[in-house]
Amino acid sequence: MERRDDVMEVRFINREDVDLVKRMNMYCFGLPEERVNWLAENVFSPENCIGAYEEGKLAASLYIFPFEIFLGERVVKMGGIANVATLPEHRRRGYASRMLIESLRIMRERGQIFSMLGPFSYEFYRRYGWELGFHKKKYTLHMEDMKKFGDPGWSFRPLGPDDIDSMNSVYESFIKHYHGGVRRNQDMWKRKFEEIKKFEKNFHCYGTEDQEHNLRGYIFFSIREEKFYVEELAYDSLRAKKALFYFIYLHDAQARQIIWRAPADDNTSLLLDDPGHKLEIQSGMMVRVVDAKSVLENYPFDPALKESFTMKIDDIYAPWNNAVFKVEVEDGRAKVEVLRSNVSADLRCSIQVFSQVAIGYIGLKEAVQLEKVKAPNKGKLDKIKRLFPAKVTYINDHF
Repeated sequence: MERRDDVMEVRFINREDVDLVKRMNMYCFGLPEERVNWLAENVFSPENCIGAYEEGKLAASLYIFPFEIFLGERVVKMGGIANVATLPEHRRRGYASRMLIESLRIMRERGQIFSMLGPFSYEFYRRYGWELGFHKKKYTLHMEDMKKFGDPGWSFRPLGPDDIDSMNSVYESFIKHYHGGVRRNQDMWKRKFEEIKKFEKNFHCYGTEDQEHNLRGYIFFSIREEKFYVEELAYDSLRAKKALFYFIYLHDAQARQIIWRAPADDNTSLLLDDPGHKLEIQSGMMVRVVDAKSVLENYPFDPALKESFTMKIDDIYAPWNNAVFKVEVEDGRAKVEVLRSNVSADLRCSIQVFSQVAIGYIGLKEAVQLEKVKAPNKGKLDKIKRLFPAKVTYINDHF
């Protein structure tokens, strides 16, 4: 089917098209009507939704969630791409491609210097600059594995909306160890509890408190068919983690197995008496740098390092990134100047590779080993590699 650019326009949707967007989401993603209506009332904003219009009629839509994410202790804006949907009669006409390209311009204008998405196809989104940026460890454990942790002497209690402040403190102390985690505000936490109450009847949240009644960790979980599913586990210390493991064991009469998708650096296997459990590595969300200059200016460089270098980034869909950047790093910050794209550079890579390095999914050293980065001056390269070490990425917000 040939593209019909002459009759197609990409722009923010009209308010009168919200019902059609809802029907698209039900049709394309199999979402129940009640849930779509709730999301439309509590989450959806037309100013975050763009559509592809064919002869004035909405044919496809895409939603940009406005998030903030942690890069260690630093916080930057991120646009979360979701609900990329095209009605079947309009497919294979390049509408999703046009919307993705337009979304880059919009996110840049809004200062959303990163973008993330959960792909239906890694290959498809890679074409437009997104690349794999996260993976998790999926544990399948026996309930008896938790028995060894014993009673920690701390208490357990159910948590709800009144506990958001203390839960968020635990969450932030946990998530700041990683790159890419979402910074949650009060509204996000409230919606999480509202959505659970309305749609997840077998979903629970408990916390563990120390002797001074300070919340030290929490767990979101569900139990189905004798399996204990850990949906989120956050804690501020190893003792708190062990306490939550003991809490899981208290359900040995209800479940025999534990299913948990943990951060990529989780070392629970080293705590267990029997390491013969099933452990899988599961690929996760994709990441894209929207504004390379701003990412370099906000990157958390080691304050002890001082270096200058030039980098050429190839990005055909975001021309403001398709340039050579002169970077001077000092005191943990970078001064960045955009040079002409035909100037020779110390490093050269695609936007996909730069996105992985910038979020920390791979370090520059690994990118070079994989021959994903070109560097004519090996001596200079050895100095630059120290600036971009590998970090551990983790995100547990789904959109």
